[in-house]
Amino acid sequence: MDNIWEKRRANLGALMGSKRMKAAQVCQAAKVSPNTLGKFMRGESKTLSQKSLEAILAVLGSNLMAIDSNNPLSNTKTELFKLIEGMSEEEAMRELERISSSAADRSAS
Repeated sequence: MDNIWEKRRANLGALMGSKRMKAAQVCQAAKVSPNTLGKFMRGESKTLSQKSLEAILAVLGSNLMAIDSNNPLSNTKTELFKLIEGMSEEEAMRELERISSSAADRSAS
């Protein structure tokens, strides 16, 4: 579990840097205690609450799937993740099957 939180810590730092936002600015906009984010970013806290994490990600224009990825700055992936979040389980399954089928067709060619 620690590995995912290390990735999230690094990716949050990358997102804040890309948005040119300081932790204090993010906290104010997200209505999260600066101490909460500061301790997390310094590694003094291992995790963030779901509520705090979601509020911070909303301010940064990102989402949980993006910060769990290897490239949280990919606009294409972030937009795709947003679409996925809005889908029902059935819709997501259909799209997964469609994408998987397309990938298999390309591999066979």
